[in-house]
Amino acid sequence: MVKIDFAYCPKIGNCIDAVKANELWLDGILNDSDKRKFVCPGKTCSAQITCANMDKTKIEQVRAPYFVFTKRSETVHAPKCDFEEQVELLREKQDSETRISQENCDQISFRMNRPEDTKTMKLSISSYLSNEDKNDDNRELPEAEHAKRQITHSNYYLLSSLIDKYLIALKEDKLDRVRVLIEYPEKGYTYKLSTLFKRIHNIGITKDLKGKTKIFYGKASIKYNRDKTGYWISFQELFKTSKKEVLCFINAETIKNTVNYQFKERNLLKNNVDRELYVFIMGKVKETEKNVYINIDPNNLDMMAVSIDDILLTKSFIEG
Repeated sequence: MVKIDFAYCPKIGNCIDAVKANELWLDGILNDSDKRKFVCPGKTCSAQITCANMDKTKIEQVRAPYFVFTKRSETVHAPKCDFEEQVELLREKQDSETRISQENCDQISFRMNRPEDTKTMKLSISSYLSNEDKNDDNRELPEAEHAKRQITHSNYYLLSSLIDKYLIALKEDKLDRVRVLIEYPEKGYTYKLSTLFKRIHNIGITKDLKGKTKIFYGKASIKYNRDKTGYWISFQELFKTSKKEVLCFINAETIKNTVNYQFKERNLLKNNVDRELYVFIMGKVKETEKNVYINIDPNNLDMMAVSIDDILLTKSFIEG
């Protein structure tokens, strides 16, 4: 049976992948119990699907979120389910349009600003909740609902989602094959994952690097600032061309600007003070006489993530 890359979420009225499901949970749109309420994208199919690790932050996950059939049996799909046909059509479309072969049928897009369709999504949720008791098995859908089960590529807006995609590609040695479109309000830029993510001690500080937003990461520790109004991220590694300490300061304004509901609700900065972990920051490099700073861009914690995933064990990282 084909791997489950997408599932239909009745609550938001759309097909999404498991990483997107986790993003919507992080944003407070989906709740913990929603992880067991996905169904097969096939039209009129009622196969129940669970999103494992959906209700966990990046630091709590042993692996990236993924879909599994809730009931394991040979007859889990409806007799005329077109799920596998949809997956193959999406793969063929992406191969012909982008010339990028991706086994997970996913063209990655990342929005630097919160998408405008959030309000529409919340209206869909309101409508779903008011009719939830009428749609307990999703076996008979009206024709208008069929179109909502069409599989499309995912569009993310929390950095933790990109990190899931990066770690999956890293472990499968596919960093040069997977590309991501970074969407700004005025334009977009396409990067290979291998050029977008920058391990600090693998690169030097160049004039070109200072002017561009990248995803910098490395092993680090989190500490309070002097008056405990913010946090210092102190990296345990240096850029190749510098002996200066690498730091990132998180102030009260940065925290206030944050959309990531679970990041604030669980206070992932406060709860990880003095702990060694991997810190990922979307931002730009600024070098002073004493230190090198990575400044978050845009200025909110949606562009930061922490992980305990031991990437040092991967073949790609050791060689890279």
